[in-house]
Amino acid sequence: MSDFDVQRDIAQVAAWLDDLARRDTAVENITAMGSRAVEPLARYLERGPQPISQPRALAVEMLGRLHDARVPELLRGLLRAHPLHDLPTELIESEFRVKDAAIKAMATQRNASENDISWAIQSERLPSAVRAAGALRMVNLLPTVVELLTDDVLASPTESAIRALLPESIKAVLTATQTWLEPAKDTPRTRLALIRAFRWLAATGASVSENLTDQALDHSCSMVRSAAALNVRDIAHAPILVALLHGALNREPILASACRDKLEEAGQALIEPALDALHASVESDIYDNTHSADIWGRYWLLTCLLQLTRRDVAALHRVMVVVSEDEIVVGLHRWASPSAISLKELIHHPDSQIRAAAASAVKRLDPVESVEWLADRLGDSDRDVRRQAYITLRHRIHARYVSLNFTDIPLLAWCFHPLKCVGLLMMSQRK
Repeated sequence: MSDFDVQRDIAQVAAWLDDLARRDTAVENITAMGSRAVEPLARYLERGPQPISQPRALAVEMLGRLHDARVPELLRGLLRAHPLHDLPTELIESEFRVKDAAIKAMATQRNASENDISWAIQSERLPSAVRAAGALRMVNLLPTVVELLTDDVLASPTESAIRALLPESIKAVLTATQTWLEPAKDTPRTRLALIRAFRWLAATGASVSENLTDQALDHSCSMVRSAAALNVRDIAHAPILVALLHGALNREPILASACRDKLEEAGQALIEPALDALHASVESDIYDNTHSADIWGRYWLLTCLLQLTRRDVAALHRVMVVVSEDEIVVGLHRWASPSAISLKELIHHPDSQIRAAAASAVKRLDPVESVEWLADRLGDSDRDVRRQAYITLRHRIHARYVSLNFTDIPLLAWCFHPLKCVGLLMMSQRK
């Protein structure tokens, strides 16, 4: 090609890249150029960092699509040029995206070396470099990668990378965990790393020694104890249940979800420690600051207790002592399979909201047993309770589960809503 043709291509590619509104056109035209686009793209990237990252990132992406012998060195040079810590503040974020795109392109073409990835992780802290270490199975980088569990920004790609590096990554995580448990290493960052490590080990089903979990269960941070308890096979022991309950009521959603799933195995052993946890109603974070327990965690635990005490009225009363009326209402609405004995107790509760919620929950019971005390609620002093009782009875009568006689309806119900009472009787008498 003549110099004129080269200069024309350089100008044309630059125009396509700078036209942010027509990205698809730029991709299509540059792809059509094939290897001829390498030189114009390289020249464009030589301009250096810009406040807007999209044109340079697209140029890097297009280089990554071109299978040309010159591309690996161009990407490697771009990765190492203009270190982020040397750039002005207004250019750091933009160039960060460009370097991240360069690592993605190198990983896609599988021409990134361990030195490239290690440099990109340690110097530039690029998420794509962490993922590339896993995708390219760079086992030698495991110590470097696992250490990033202490990093809030890179923790998520780190978990993806060590998952991709299984089974070799298990030993590396266990080794790092042992180090982080040392009292001299105790910081908020290592606490977070321990939580992520134990949660990841539990999710992978890795075998964790009792010695390691015992050390973690003695840790001063309750969240670390909760994460460690995820790796204990037999959770029936009180200290394990308490640790898992603290996790289930914590505001950290991923840890809380894992602890709740684990507690599904507890059965009746959960009742006593769960009552204590609900009564305490406070949890600690990684800084040892206390705050109120997560409200959705309390709702979840209350629903579990309602299910576990479904045939024990005395135990149900103990549950109701440690939670508020509003929480009981939510628990009733979330309770998938209530028992008649529990609802019969709750439908006569002094609080009208609880009576109404219990009347609504009756829809999830076996049909016949509840008709008498539902009909009795048609004469309740609260309008919402009467409405819920009527709706539930009408549904059951319409489905031919039950029927009412004149004597089943209390006198007060006739005073409040005579037409509705007549309607229920007529539905009951249809052939």
